[in-house]
Amino acid sequence: MKQLKVGTRVRLNNERILQLDSNSAKRFRERVGTVIGYRAGAKGPLVEFDADEERRSEILQDVAPGYLDVLPA
Repeated sequence: MKQLKVGTRVRLNNERILQLDSNSAKRFRERVGTVIGYRAGAKGPLVEFDADEERRSEILQDVAPGYLDVLPA
């Protein structure tokens, strides 16, 4: 998979959600994030998930692109 552009909207796919513990799965299931950049040497992007009524803002680092579903713009 080619590098995702900054600003791309993504969601963790079901394969990745199933690998998480129950608390983490609840935090990220159906949650939409935005690619905000890349760290030098990282294979995957930094993905920011905005805060909502139930969850705080979070940034995941070096997310494997195979675990991301790209959403329409």
